Amino acid sequence: MQSALGLSLRVALAVQSAIASTFGFKIREQIDIRWPNDLMLARSNGPARKCGGILIDTASNPACSPLPAMLRYAIVGIGINLNHTAFPAELEGIATSIRRELPDPSQPLRRESLAAAILVALDEEIRS
Repeated sequence: MQSALGLSLRVALAVQSAIASTFGFKIREQIDIRWPNDLMLARSNGPARKCGGILIDTASNPACSPLPAMLRYAIVGIGINLNHTAFPAELEGIATSIRRELPDPSQPLRRESLAAAILVALDEEIRS
């Protein structure tokens, strides 16, 4: 169970790193984590807006003396606004996408490179 407590932060750090390395954003200056599960992109013309989120669902076996509670599984869900060019009016002031924040947002972005970068960064983060 101790490893499950840090999983949320490790996943967030991995996704932050993957977005930065794939699209050239600077960590903390442009892509940041708002605890516990929001990914924020800084804008050149205004406040940072949410570009993604992370949810983790876990299940454990209860502690049975003398054994501690044991993690059975963790399901990680990662949602990233990649290619949105517009948002509903109620979200426009708080949400953005990676595409919208790039210098040239005219071309759609491919998911594959970001997905691969997330898996590599997550593997590195969990192994450390």
